[in-house]
Amino acid sequence: MALMPHRTVRENVAFSLEVRGIPEAKRAQVAARAIEMVDLKGWDRKYPDELSGGMQQRVGLARVMQPYDAYVQAHGPQDTSTWPQGHPTDKLNTLVDLAVGTDHPILIAADGRTIGVVTKRALLRGIQGREEERAA
Repeated sequence: MALMPHRTVRENVAFSLEVRGIPEAKRAQVAARAIEMVDLKGWDRKYPDELSGGMQQRVGLARVMQPYDAYVQAHGPQDTSTWPQGHPTDKLNTLVDLAVGTDHPILIAADGRTIGVVTKRALLRGIQGREEERAA
């Protein structure tokens, strides 16, 4: 996923919200939550060139991942037992492989609980460098 080198981790994660005109306070809140979900807390003021390749991929994941509770709120409760599962530290090509093999969103799980959802469309559009609108 192409990150903007002149923007910090937080600014990269919040970019789609900025484009949609979401107020800065809400952008900061959503970005902080997403950054924490991919285990990059404390790295939010760093620039992409200060991160490892895996960390850069997690920034990209934070940009396209929707918090699980927001997904349920938008789409209603669903039986997710057959949905593929990924982890916040999975490489993007692993998530793409999961996405290509299913019609379901990918659940992102850590510490035994589901923390986020990535749709195939959001993942593939993010990799192509285009932002997907997602619930904030």
